[in-house]
Amino acid sequence: MYSSALTAGQTVRGVYESLCSALPNLLGPAPHLAYPEQDIECLQKTLVGNGYQTAWMVPHERNFHNKATFEQHQGTQVILDWNDFDPKREVPRLEMGMADHEFFKFFVDALDTRLDPTKPFFVHTINIGTHHPWGDLPRGAPDQLRSINDSPYERFMSRLKYWDYSFGILFDELSKKSWMKDTVLVMVADHSMNDAYPPDLSPLQRQELAYRIPMAFVSLGLKPRVLAQPVHHLDIAPTIAALAGVASPPHFLGRNLLLDSVGSPWVYVDGRQQVSYRSQGRSCYHFSDRLERACYRNDESVDPLYSSKTTELKEDPLERAFFESTVSAEHMMHGLNAWTKAFK
Repeated sequence: MYSSALTAGQTVRGVYESLCSALPNLLGPAPHLAYPEQDIECLQKTLVGNGYQTAWMVPHERNFHNKATFEQHQGTQVILDWNDFDPKREVPRLEMGMADHEFFKFFVDALDTRLDPTKPFFVHTINIGTHHPWGDLPRGAPDQLRSINDSPYERFMSRLKYWDYSFGILFDELSKKSWMKDTVLVMVADHSMNDAYPPDLSPLQRQELAYRIPMAFVSLGLKPRVLAQPVHHLDIAPTIAALAGVASPPHFLGRNLLLDSVGSPWVYVDGRQQVSYRSQGRSCYHFSDRLERACYRNDESVDPLYSSKTTELKEDPLERAFFESTVSAEHMMHGLNAWTKAFK
């Protein structure tokens, strides 16, 4: 498990970064939302070209955020949504789709019925149980997981415990499969929580928690350990490609975590178009609530989320200019990609 991974800002951006190892158009609409037919090779297309089966299975409607169109252009061979799993709407629901604990049962069954488990496969999915507005738990969830009060933090924690319960169901079922011994699960959040902070946090801790996400690689027989090295969504696709024994496309921005102990630099743009970033052992954040910028040491020896002694550092204007230029160039790249596609 990596304890120091940071957000992509939105679900559509986190998914895109994870699959394509590319920045998700930080100054404009998320790529597969605005440009689902864009000409880019992501992990799915790479694996299909190397003999892998690929599938995308979700507990909501497949065309949400134009994702089905994007998957089709990546050559994804099996696409399933809640209409395939539960056409009569008989299982419990959450705000955006099927309840996690029920969806995971359908998901595992589909791995056996819609794919050939004797051949290599890549499947990606998403759960919706921890997505706001964090209402009541679905029918069938244990009562002890329910929120003790109506505060945003307690409601979020209730949903987080529910996710843990649901993942236990998923992992127990997967562990029964003979092919699981040769399988790696990658678990990652798309973004973090901005309105459900625990009490008594400092301003820096609140900002750090607003950016922090969980990321873990899970496999049977893999000894549990927590790694403090900074890693990000960009690093997922190159690492999966390496585990699958295939070469990453040259345009992947992330790093193969099997070879590099530290992941790629992190950059983020907030609603005020202000750049925050983390690179070379320090984080430089734009604090939206105070309209201020500050930089802090942030490496394997100092974690601003937990450390009570954090030293403010001077921001390097050239480093900031580099990240601002990077996101501007990336924004133009997506526009040019869409423009040239229109004339093909």
